[in-house]
Amino acid sequence: MASDWSSDQLGNLVQFKTGKLNSNAAVPNGRYPFFTCSQETFRTDTCAFDTECVLLAGNNANGIYPLKYFKGKFDAYQRTYVVTPLDSSKLNTRFLYFAMRPMLDYMRSISTGAATKFLTLTILKGLDFSYPPLPTQRKIASILSAYDDLIENNTRRIAILEEMAQAIYREWFVNFRFPGHENVKLVDSPLGMIPEGWEVVRFSDECQIVNGFAFKSKDYVDEGTLIVRTKDFSSTKYINITDPIRLSDELLDKHRKYSLEELDFLLIMVGASIGRFGIVFRKDLPALQNQNMWAIRPKSNSSFSRYYVIQTMSDLIARVTNFATGAARDFYRKGFFYNQEILRPPDQILEGFDAVTSPITDLIGSALQKNENLRTTRDLLLPKLISGKLDVEDLDIDVMDPIQTTEEASS
Repeated sequence: MASDWSSDQLGNLVQFKTGKLNSNAAVPNGRYPFFTCSQETFRTDTCAFDTECVLLAGNNANGIYPLKYFKGKFDAYQRTYVVTPLDSSKLNTRFLYFAMRPMLDYMRSISTGAATKFLTLTILKGLDFSYPPLPTQRKIASILSAYDDLIENNTRRIAILEEMAQAIYREWFVNFRFPGHENVKLVDSPLGMIPEGWEVVRFSDECQIVNGFAFKSKDYVDEGTLIVRTKDFSSTKYINITDPIRLSDELLDKHRKYSLEELDFLLIMVGASIGRFGIVFRKDLPALQNQNMWAIRPKSNSSFSRYYVIQTMSDLIARVTNFATGAARDFYRKGFFYNQEILRPPDQILEGFDAVTSPITDLIGSALQKNENLRTTRDLLLPKLISGKLDVEDLDIDVMDPIQTTEEASS
């Protein structure tokens, strides 16, 4: 660390406020972001803050505290800390966000509570915090923000590509405006009017549902095959492993039947996150499937492709969201899904759909891989920059305003 860096307790440098809302204050398509102790950012129609800040979860069952940066109008849960510098001429907010990220593991280790872990103000205010002069802070923040901005831009491209694939699916298989539809008449079926030559089949005729396995923590190792858990399902439709666990190679053969395959459709089938799904891309493999989720894929003799299954499942989930059963915890039954009626278009239509949507899916996978590479590089740079081991004071860096939001970090 350079001699011009300073050090103080965090409580002398920042102000801590909390929101006033309950965690159930979220509303679909709300006007403003709503920050809670969840990894996901929700929406609400109220706005109690309009500022640039760092948002830190104050409690979590596993001591995993989401950390986020935001600039603008928002609202917050009553156990979410809204952290702002006391003196903006001494501490840059964006630098504060990046500097707090390496502190999350330590916060987790010293947090209090048994069933739920808490970060108290006493803990937070007493944390040691080192920082360079403001110009150097801005350079460090600018370097790291560039990575976050590229990740955010890729994420937006992914959303556009998703919508393109969904729009094609709806146009062909919901509105029946597929290539050549003008020459095909509609006929009656159990699902209503469908194109002549199309069939209504049961879900079980074309797709299989594969259970996961309850892997034991005693078998986890530092090096081995990834295990995908329900906590790895992000708010998007993709797997996001931030806290990886792995199975030893010695046990892999015993559990190989739980291996995931590229473009598997993973569905959480029980608990609070029921109905959330994720799509497995090459970047996620090799990996094994944990309990409380299904892997859904075409049967080996099916004419369905994985591209068609992904879109069909997305549509089906939207239609059956309210059909979970159970007392203590909601859950889906396999039989319910297997008995669902779905469309089986002619092979040439399915082949045409694959030809159009497979390049879109490949672009999504490529963008996800780029994001993973960007995160890896950024996370290698971050501790060196924040500790001062990598000196940027003499670098000629154009300091620009970052994109408004950032991907959250967590312990």
